[in-house]
Parts: sequence; C-alpha cells; structure tokens
Amino acid sequence: MKSNTEADQRPEDGGKIPGRFWWSPTSACVLSIAATIVFFVVDVILPRGATVAIGYCVVPAIAAGARRWGYLFGMTVTCTVLTWAGFVLEPRGYPAWQSAFDRAMVTGVVWFALVLVLRRALVIRELVRQKQALKEMTLELKRSNGELTNFASVVAHDLRGPLNTVGLFAQLLADSKSIKADTEAVEFVGLIRAELNQMSSFIQSLLVYGRVGSGDIRLQTCDCGSVLTDVRRNLMADLKRNDVEISNDPLPVIRAELLLLRMNSIP
Repeated sequence: MKSNTEADQRPEDGGKIPGRFWWSPTSACVLSIAATIVFFVVDVILPRGATVAIGYCVVPAIAAGARRWGYLFGMTVTCTVLTWAGFVLEPRGYPAWQSAFDRAMVTGVVWFALVLVLRRALVIRELVRQKQALKEMTLELKRSNGELTNFASVVAHDLRGPLNTVGLFAQLLADSKSIKADTEAVEFVGLIRAELNQMSSFIQSLLVYGRVGSGDIRLQTCDCGSVLTDVRRNLMADLKRNDVEISNDPLPVIRAELLLLRMNSIP
C-alpha cells in the first residue's frame, strides 16, 4: 500500500499539489487557519498599520502543505480580505494613507508568494513526470538488455557448431601426411586454424557484449602492444592489398576487458 506522500506525487492526481512537507495535510490546514486568525486579531488590536499583516505572506506556503489547489487559493483570498478588513477595523493612531499603501504592498507580496508556491508545485510535478519516464525507460532498457543477452547466446551457440566442424577438418588436414610434406599447405592450414580461433574470439566478444548490460565485466592486465599485434594479424590481408604499413610508439599495459579491447580496436 502506497503512502500518502507517494500518492500525492502522482501526476494524474490533478486536484493535489505535488511536493514534500514536514507537516501532514491536516496539520497544514490547522496551522494556516491558526496563523491567519492570530495575524488578524493582532492586526486589529494593535494600532501599528500593516506591520502585523505582513505575516499573511507565509500563509500560502503553509497552506500548500494541504496539497489542495482550492484550499491554497481560498486561503490566499482570505488573507487578502482580512488584510483590508484590518484597515477598516484597526485603531486610530496611524496615517490612513500610509496604512493603505502598506496593505497594498502586503497584498502584492501575498499573491507573489502564491505564484512562487504554484511555480514550485509545477516544477515538482514535471520532475515527478520525468522520474516516472526515466523509470519506464530503465525498465525497457533492462528488458532490451535481457533480450540482447539471450540473442547473443543463441547466435554464439549456432555459430560454434560450424566452426567446430571446420576446425575438425582443419585438424585432419594438418595431421595428413601429404599436407605435412607440403610446406605451403601447412602454412595455409595454419592460417585457417588461426582465423577459426579469431572467429571464436569474436563469438566470445558477442557474449561479452551481453555481459556489459549486466555489469559483468572482468578486468585484467592487458598489454596494448600485444593487442595491436593481434589487430595487425587480423588485418593482414587488407594491409597488403592497400599497401599500408602501421607503426606505433611503445604502448602501455592497462587493466581492461581484453575481448572488448580487441574488438573495439578492429574497424
């Protein structure tokens, strides 16, 4: 069962003001009404113009804790009416024009406080909406990552079968006496087996991509120079075809996911 605070923050609750308050809605009603009464009584008793009426400015902030738009507007209107009622009922001893000017200023500040409360409520409502959207996107991303992991596992399983078959025939060729007698054939068989091993590494990389979404990354010490050597070997045919030479300065040893590092190094 959700708490009142969580329920009040739902965007679909159009009649409620979103936000967090240290007081409950009932306490907000009692506090706002009590403060309004106290300010009015003191304003009427003391012949000090609109000085006490300034306290009405805090009433909208307190009334917002009730989380009801109608109540907030009602208390703001009430404070405005009582501000000018105090002008009529206050004892003499303060210039009328100055008291009217002060009360006009108080009225403006009270409604400005209402505007600030409303803007805060709208900002909070937008943040709640964005939080809900982010939550939905996170769930969708988790679902997609799960599907990607399953897809990678299926593809890896389907590809390993043909690779194992080709590897078996390559092993049989390598063990053949006629092949062993031909140096060039031995070299070609060796290249075939090297490419098969590389393809197995790529399949393993596909599985690693599935682990990336779950955060299952195995960091290990990786020699970047060795990685570059593997990349050169994999691109040997393209390099020779385009007459390209690769040179490099000494590369560092870092901690990384080796398979991902090799895969990201190949264009």
